[in-house]
Formats: sequence, C-alpha cells, structure tokens
Amino acid sequence: MQKPFFAFFLLAALVLFFGCIQQSEKGELTELEGPAMEKVSFQTNDGVTIAANFFSPKKSNGKAVILLHMMPAVKESWNAFAKKLTEKGFTVIAPDLRGHGESNKKGNEVLDFQKFSDKEHKESIQDVYASMSFLEEKGFQKENTFIIGASIGANLALQFAAENPEIKRTALLSPGLDYRGVNAEKFIEKFKGSLFIASSKEDAYSYSSSETLAKKSFNAVNKQYNNAGHGTTMFNSTDLMNELLEWIAK
Repeated sequence: MQKPFFAFFLLAALVLFFGCIQQSEKGELTELEGPAMEKVSFQTNDGVTIAANFFSPKKSNGKAVILLHMMPAVKESWNAFAKKLTEKGFTVIAPDLRGHGESNKKGNEVLDFQKFSDKEHKESIQDVYASMSFLEEKGFQKENTFIIGASIGANLALQFAAENPEIKRTALLSPGLDYRGVNAEKFIEKFKGSLFIASSKEDAYSYSSSETLAKKSFNAVNKQYNNAGHGTTMFNSTDLMNELLEWIAK
C-alpha cells in the first residue's frame, strides 16, 4: 500500500526539481542577454582605492571606453550609456572618482570631494591613469581606448588624452576652461586626435568654454543644445547618446 504513495511522491519531487532547474536556466539566460557588469576596485599610484563598474559585451570589438562622471555624480550616472556601448561591442569601465561614491579611502583616510582643495581635485587624474592600467591588464591598449567625461570629468579626460598621444578620440560633455584647477585650455592644443564636445546654451560657462575649446582644437565636433542641462543630464532630453555612439564608431 505504501509503494504507490512513494512513487507518486518521488515523481512529484522530480517534477519540482527539474522545474526549478529550468527556471534557473531561464533566469541565467535573461541575465546574459544584457551586458555583464562587475564591480571592481584597484589602487592609484598615490594609494587611493578606486571602485568602478566594469561592463563586458557579449562579443567584444576589441575596443574600450573610460567614462568619467561629473561632480557630484557617481559612476552609476553612466549606466544607460554603458549599456548602449556594450551592445556595440565596447568594453567599458566607469570609476567613481576619488572622494565620490565608493572611492572614499586612501589608506585609513576617508576622502570627501566636498572638502577637496583645487590641488586635491587635480590629483584625480591619477584615477584615470589607474583605470587605464586596469584596462591594459585586460588586454586593451591606449590606441584602442576612448575617454568620455562630463564636467570636471571632461577636463580630466582631455588632460589624459593630451598626455597620452596614443588616445585618438575623446568626448567632452559640458567642459569648462578651468574646473577646480583642472585647466582644459592648457591641454586643448596638445591633443591631436578627434574631439567631440557637447554643451547646452543656458549652461553659460560650459557653453562659452566649449566654443573656445572647439576653436583651439585640432579636430572637433561641437554639439550645441537648448535647455538640456549639464553633463550627463543632457542624455535625458537630447539624442546625445546616439550621436556619441555614431561618432565613436567611425
């Protein structure tokens, strides 16, 4: 009398087990349909621990992009654009600049960008170098890497590109001639690659700075918008993401 009940119980358990496996496999498949994002960390030459989001495409085109956020934003402000880049085959790293988000430790010292002097803001260029070193460890070279920055991140992007002539393309969203001591005007004539600049007319300082930088650049596209905001905020009301994708893919 117990055998039929046992057989029924065993059959029910097997159905439930394999049903769970199928659900798990479907869940993993769905997850793989988007870009794989990994939280990573690494150290700068001056001892700051940098936290970053690292996005891997399903099929790499052999090129990488460094995304530098504006102030007071964090690395996640690039998530939507990073997804679009990985869909095109780019590998992407978006770090929290020192004193922002999860990049708040230098040894036992707690970092807060709101308390930084201009000298300390200028030291953020070390975060860009550390991000590039991370990519190089993954097999990407500077000549196959693009840098895109917003606001002070734009100025840092231009500085890094000017100091590393292997970088061929750099995009600046709402740059300024001088943000907290990071002087874009000092670096613009040293960069001989292709430059993409974007700003919005009501953002007066960035708009006038963009015009000056475009005139002094070797080769620049200067996109101008109306009432679009500052930095990555421009993504919300313009076609800037797609324009950037088209430009970077050339």
